[in-house]
Formats: sequence, structure tokens, C-alpha cells
Amino acid sequence: MQAIQATAGRHIAQKGLPPHLAPLVIGVLGYGNVARGALEVLEKCFPVKYLRPEDLLVHRMRPETARVVHVVVFEEKDTVRHRDGAPFDLQDYWNHPEKYEAAFARWLPHVTVLINAIYWNPHHPVLVTAEELRKLYRSPEPKLKVIGDITCDLEGSIAVTRKATNPSHPC
Repeated sequence: MQAIQATAGRHIAQKGLPPHLAPLVIGVLGYGNVARGALEVLEKCFPVKYLRPEDLLVHRMRPETARVVHVVVFEEKDTVRHRDGAPFDLQDYWNHPEKYEAAFARWLPHVTVLINAIYWNPHHPVLVTAEELRKLYRSPEPKLKVIGDITCDLEGSIAVTRKATNPSHPC
């Protein structure tokens, strides 16, 4: 498996991605142990270039963008906003999640793969709703192709996660 993965990474670095996949943007929700594990796998398998979330709004396709996999790590400040328009405060968010609402939908049109690796509980906002995905897929060619919900909170932060999978049947 590792040889195949290394081969794919070398192919991307040398020949680039097919035009319909470039730029390939992998969004990772979270920055804890689970997210770091996912990032480690990506870094070992592919030529990776990190972008900030705001870079997605201005990033343009250039020939070199087809030779890397772009990775964006989304933190809480990128995924929710205060309902009253107050500045984001991480401690306040953890203490009073009811004061916050999801603000992640703006990033969905810009990612090819979304990896959910966050801690979530039912008091926190749902970050990706079924309605947001329906709206996204009404566009002629949505960029988002895969959602990998590692945390697997059923009907949780990714509302369309309806059942758990296992390694022998991952999809």
C-alpha cells in the first residue's frame, strides 16, 4: 500500500494532477491528535503545500498548483461565528457554544476533500448541513468530491454522517 501511495505522490509531483482535479484542496477540520494523524499521512504520501483558509478565496490555478496537494487546516475561528457579531473567542465558544453558529459553508465550494477530525458535542453547531450540501451540488460541477468523517459523530458536525464504517468497508 505504501508503495502505491508513494507512487501517486511522485506522479503528482512530476506530472501533475489531471486538469479536472487541479487544484486539489484537502480541508482538514481540526488540529488535535486526530487531525495531526491525518496530516501526517497526507505529508508522507503527497507533495503538500499548506494554505490558510482565506487563501482559498484568492488562490488561482497556476501550472505548479497541479503538482501539489493543497491542505487547509480549519480551526474553530474559521468554522463558527458569534451570533451577535462579536469577535470570536475560543474560550467563550467552549464555555457557551449556544452563542455561536456555523460559518463553514463559505469554504465548501473551495475544497475537493473534507476530512473531519474535530471534537464535537451536540451543544456545538453543525458545521456541514444536508441543506448546504444540496445547495452546493446544485451547481454544475461542485469541487467537493469526498467527505471523510474520521470522528464519525453520527448526524453530528457533518449532518450527513448517518452510519459508522469499518476498515474493511470504509465507504
